[in-house]
Amino acid sequence: MHATPRHKPHALTGFLPLAAQGFASVTDQVGPSTTLSLGAKYIRVDDANFAASPALFGRGFLPSCLGMKTNAALCWLLGVIGLLVAGCNYEVALTAKPTRQIDERLLGVWLGGEDGKDTMTVRRLDDSTYVVAMDDDIYRAFHTDFAGTAFLSVQDLNADNRLYLYLTAALSADGNQLTLRTVSPKVVPEDTKGRAALQKLIKANLANPRLFGEPLVFQRKKTGGG
Repeated sequence: MHATPRHKPHALTGFLPLAAQGFASVTDQVGPSTTLSLGAKYIRVDDANFAASPALFGRGFLPSCLGMKTNAALCWLLGVIGLLVAGCNYEVALTAKPTRQIDERLLGVWLGGEDGKDTMTVRRLDDSTYVVAMDDDIYRAFHTDFAGTAFLSVQDLNADNRLYLYLTAALSADGNQLTLRTVSPKVVPEDTKGRAALQKLIKANLANPRLFGEPLVFQRKKTGGG
C-alpha cells in the first residue's frame, strides 16, 4: 500500500495497515475535511488539510500530526489507532520488578478526544501497581524506570498471552494534563527476545525521535465541585 496524493494541492490520502482483528468496515466523518474509514485490514484517512508530502507518513503509514493545519480530532484518533495497532507487543516488563511506588497524581479519571468523552480510569491496585480501564479493557501498569527515563510497563489482562507495552507518562505542572507516548515496535521489534535485548535497543534509541509514537493527551476529569 502507498500514501497516494490527490490531484489537488494540500490533500493526502493514507492507508494504515491493521492486524487482522475482524474490524467491520465503517466510515466516519471525523471533521469537516476529514474522513476516517476502517476496513478489515486497513484504515484509510482522507484529509484535505495535510500537505501533500509522503514525509508525513513513516513506516506503518502513521502520519505525523506536525503536518496537520487543523483537525485535532484526527490527531487524537490516529494516536489511539497507533496504540491499538501496536497493541501490547513484548513478552516481559521492561524491568524485572517495579522500580518505585505508584505516583498518586496519576490516579483518577482522564478524558481525551476532541469532545473529551474518551475515558481512561487509573486506580491503585497495590503500593506499586496501577489498574487501568479504557475502552472496556483492563490493564495493569507499574513504573519500570530505565536508563534515566521514566517508563511504565503496561500489561494487557484481557489477552491470553498477556503481553506488555512500554510507555512514558508526563504530567503538566498543575497535574491536570497527562501525555502518554508508547514505544514503537518499528524501532523495538516485537520479536525481540529477552529483557536484556529489549533494554539494549531502547537505550540505543533514546535520542531517536521515532522511538515513541504520537502523543495521546488526556485532561483530568473535574470532580463535582470543580
